[in-house]
Amino acid sequence: MGSYDKQRRRKVYPFEGYRVAPIMATEGIGVIDKGSITFTAGTTATQAFATNKNFISVPRISVTPVGVAGQANINVYVTSVTTSQFTVETSAAFTGTIDWIAAGD
Repeated sequence: MGSYDKQRRRKVYPFEGYRVAPIMATEGIGVIDKGSITFTAGTTATQAFATNKNFISVPRISVTPVGVAGQANINVYVTSVTTSQFTVETSAAFTGTIDWIAAGD
């Protein structure tokens, strides 16, 4: 029989689980609008939201360039946002489209 090493005892901790409350990813967001902007060798564009979308406060906007091969490697950023429209600028002249999505309440 082998010897028993007291230093190798395994400590077993009790399981203290808790219940996770499910939430929806869109909780607190009441209005979502999306679309695309077409650029033709431009750097600035202004886009209005759909007329049936009524944002109470200024929405959060995400923009993504979708360009012709080799031209989508640019920076796209939002320079101004109101409850009815927003302005997008690019880091260089761009030919292609920019997809956008706006979410707010």
